[in-house]
Amino acid sequence: MCCEGGDNVVIVSPIWPNIFQATRVVGAEPRLVRLNEDWSAGRWHLDLDKLFDACDGRTKAMFLASPGNPTGWMLSAQEQKTILDFCRRRGIAILADEVYGTLIYDGAAHAPSFLSIADEDDAVFAINSFSKPWAMTGWRIGWLVHPKSVEGAAAAMAQCNNTGATHFAQYGALAALSPEGDAFRATLLERCREGRNVVENWIGRQNRVRWLKPDGAFYGFLHVDGLKDSLGFCQNMVRNDKVGVSPGWAFSLGDPRDDSYLRICFAQDSARLAEALERLEGAIRKL
Repeated sequence: MCCEGGDNVVIVSPIWPNIFQATRVVGAEPRLVRLNEDWSAGRWHLDLDKLFDACDGRTKAMFLASPGNPTGWMLSAQEQKTILDFCRRRGIAILADEVYGTLIYDGAAHAPSFLSIADEDDAVFAINSFSKPWAMTGWRIGWLVHPKSVEGAAAAMAQCNNTGATHFAQYGALAALSPEGDAFRATLLERCREGRNVVENWIGRQNRVRWLKPDGAFYGFLHVDGLKDSLGFCQNMVRNDKVGVSPGWAFSLGDPRDDSYLRICFAQDSARLAEALERLEGAIRKL
């Protein structure tokens, strides 16, 4: 509905690799615009001028995940408004991945959403899922909010792509939308908050590891001084230390800056997470 061969999609990175690979599958060109590290402010920063300069006459869509995987970066409401205004003028669709929208740590109920500022027929496609806030990863059930003008095309696409969610997943989704599901979501958020604190305290004891503390989601994107081959490091971690971490290399299209990063997940029991971090510390010492 948004792009095809010859088009391009501007994507804010580092980003889950399925996004730029899916762009390639439909024959479009992924154009990655990388977040900047603002170490003095302690957060990731999106250069909007850089984002807009990446767009040209062939740009049909812009993909933004907020909160994002792997960084935990989150768009502000003002940034969303500026982006929406730009995309309206240029006829560019916004693909907004909001699956981590309730997993945020500033006390708000939900991260800023494009849905709160979009008009009925704005080219805004908001993607959401039961996978993350309700721990239903792998059940493959979620929802899409799209412009009213494409409801026919969206229905036709759904018939081919995702009609027939499995029986147990539908019952799981019903439970997620109940008061019991709300309670579980709150419990998961506190578990993630505790895990984030465990990682923060661990980083405070390191001299080669730092991070920009995530605003949302449940990942830490850790910068490791001296790390140059994140994939090889992660392969060795699995073989030798029995700990799974993701290479920063995977979250971009060959940007060498990301090869000095590792992604960890802190949606874990605190004791298990602490043990994994201890093993990670030992592996980093061997670099």
